[in-house]
Amino acid sequence: MCLYGEPGIGKTVLAAKSEDPLLIECEKGASISLGNHPAQWEIPVVSILDNPDKLMQIGWELKKGAHPEFKTIIIDTISEYQTRQLAKIWHAERDKGKRPEGHPYQQEYKVNTEYMREVILHYCELDRNVIFIAHEVEEKNEQTGQVITRPMFTPKLASTMFATVDVMLYMTGEVNIKGEMKRMLRATPTRSIKAKDRLGLPSTFDADTLWGEINHQTRLQPGRKDNA
Repeated sequence: MCLYGEPGIGKTVLAAKSEDPLLIECEKGASISLGNHPAQWEIPVVSILDNPDKLMQIGWELKKGAHPEFKTIIIDTISEYQTRQLAKIWHAERDKGKRPEGHPYQQEYKVNTEYMREVILHYCELDRNVIFIAHEVEEKNEQTGQVITRPMFTPKLASTMFATVDVMLYMTGEVNIKGEMKRMLRATPTRSIKAKDRLGLPSTFDADTLWGEINHQTRLQPGRKDNA
């Protein structure tokens, strides 16, 4: 699953309600929101902020069968992880004196995208549920003027994510007159929103019902081993 939306809307808390989760923290403060929910205080969190390469190390350990107690792996956020990896690649080139302009070149973006494709494909091959949390971005088609809301990745990586996951959900929130936040999920695409669903979820539904909806649909499809 790829779950995306604006920062602070509740993506991490929703993902952490999944079955036996392990949260891999790729963004500073990503797990802080769990502190506001006592039921999620005991959820294991592994921070890779000081060692981004650790994400693939964890992936290989899981692929070999380590930590079978974790049935759901949450990567939070995959958008920030790509940004950090791009910075790492660029800094390596800058230290060689090859990037005096102070910004990445096309080659760095290419290397970064290929590496991130490996990460996504590796985790999607795990015999576990995997949730990639991402920020949102608006992309404008310069020819048509059409604006599309999609996960915040480079375009090529966004295509890989869309093709690989079973479910891509866009999360939004509205505050009612009582000041209460109602979070909604969109599972089917529109002309302006990127989404995907292989499970048969409703087009739009209350975020609080996500895991009930998924459990219902997977019971209707016995034998599924896809990552959801």
